[in-house]
Amino acid sequence: MANKFVWSGATGLDDGTSWANAYLSMVRDWGVEPSFDPAVDYVYVRSVHAETPAGIADIVGSSTPESPARIVSVLGAATGTAPGALTKGAKVTTASDLIRNNGHLYVYGIEFNSGNGNTVGNSGDMLALFESCDFVNTSNDNVTLGNSANNVKHESVFLNCGFDLSNVTKGISFSGKSVRLVGCVWKQNTNDIIVALPSRGGLFEILNCDLSLFTGGVVDGVRNTGGFSLNISRCSMGAGSVIVNGTVTNAGFTVTSSHNQIGTDADPSFQKSEHRAAGKIETDANVYRVGGASDGVRATPISWKATPDKARFPAPALALIRPIVAFAPTGLKTYRLYIASNAQQTNRDVWAEFTLVSDVDTSSLAVMKSTRMVPLGTPVAYPLDGVSSWVGSDTSVIQVIEVTHTAMKAGAVSARILMASDAGVDGFIHVDGVLEIV
Repeated sequence: MANKFVWSGATGLDDGTSWANAYLSMVRDWGVEPSFDPAVDYVYVRSVHAETPAGIADIVGSSTPESPARIVSVLGAATGTAPGALTKGAKVTTASDLIRNNGHLYVYGIEFNSGNGNTVGNSGDMLALFESCDFVNTSNDNVTLGNSANNVKHESVFLNCGFDLSNVTKGISFSGKSVRLVGCVWKQNTNDIIVALPSRGGLFEILNCDLSLFTGGVVDGVRNTGGFSLNISRCSMGAGSVIVNGTVTNAGFTVTSSHNQIGTDADPSFQKSEHRAAGKIETDANVYRVGGASDGVRATPISWKATPDKARFPAPALALIRPIVAFAPTGLKTYRLYIASNAQQTNRDVWAEFTLVSDVDTSSLAVMKSTRMVPLGTPVAYPLDGVSSWVGSDTSVIQVIEVTHTAMKAGAVSARILMASDAGVDGFIHVDGVLEIV
């Protein structure tokens, strides 16, 4: 078995045995390549390689996920077999045809410049990692990851890759099990990043990516699928961009985002949001309780804005993304949360669940207390808060949700807010992210 070499400038035997005799094209089925074992051998492509194959360019990896075909762009040389350092630059270009990568692959440093769209995994199962590659579409088409007909086990990771699409209506069309974009760059503004999702569910993650040229929505709410999860975290996003265009309508579709910087804000926004059919929860830096919760970055506090979708209730309760945590001393204390809206809330529509330290000295079990209305009970409005003040709109009614409890030991406690119908005149409330213990 032996490594294989690819260089469009080679003038030798075109048998892939050395740089002088390198293959002139990387477009081939490497899974059946003679005298080549993907488990131990590499396909070295010289960084100055540039080819324009006729017709569809099919690059096929191995049939064994544990031994993907490894195709890497390297410095190379005119003669010999020394690969040299990893060096980006090799390029495959089609004038008016697809470029398709299939099978199990690891690819480094190659630009796929297609005149009819880039496809990754359109046939059979695929486990693939593309590192420092560029996917360029000069045609009006998407980058397609997987195939809804047969790619149940499509799993791909794109590490430090670039995506450059020529049409603002195009983006990534995904059908498969999972895909992750890590440290990637979206090189042109488009309406959405994700334009199609699989019908059977799956996972899509966008992590630490540069989306600063992007001003649309990462995903359109109507392009959602039951059982599908989308997570966007620690990305730099363009001014005016949003996580979800419109409203998520499918009960099994969840979109979460965190620690993303939007636009030119000097401080990281550290937005935390969740969108699903029950409603959405978002960080709001424009509405907050004076002296309330802080993200540790801004000079002013922030709040959580929870907006249930009244068209889909009764439905699973809309809960804050994460519990509000504090440390409680021993003894009888009042555990208090603050909410603000434009209408008085009752324990039928909004309630809190407190997880507290046990009141039995011999037990280490936690105690849960809820303020929710008992079944078939009468709704009770929460007391008004006449002490604290809020900044921002839709805060004309300020209320306190609280319970009393005697803890036998000091320890960590937590609370979360839930909603079971549209609260407030406009259907949302703001929650201060501080659990106060007095």
